[in-house]
Amino acid sequence: MLLVGDACHINNPLGGMGMNGGLHDANNLGEKLVHIVRDGAPYQPLFERYNRQRRDLAVKFVQDHTIANKKLMEATDEETQQSRQTMLMDSAADPVKAKAFLLERAMINCVRDSLQVA
Repeated sequence: MLLVGDACHINNPLGGMGMNGGLHDANNLGEKLVHIVRDGAPYQPLFERYNRQRRDLAVKFVQDHTIANKKLMEATDEETQQSRQTMLMDSAADPVKAKAFLLERAMINCVRDSLQVA
């Protein structure tokens, strides 16, 4: 039921962010549903906050990464491919860069940012 959150926004499958975003949607929505069901909180303000927190994220982050991923998949020049490979190898070899890469790609940074949205 909670993965319905993934249906709340358009997501291009080329970005590889659909399930990831859906899980974050479900977590965000689940917290709000607990307040509604357990505490009797009014649903409208919580659903509106959910929309503010998750929709902007989907439009900005997911679409930006989808476009970038698509460009990389379509790139035929060796320099673009080599640059990407070098960045990935550098990130994998450095624990600080690896953590930063994972926090970005797993959308954890975006989740943290979205929690600041009132």
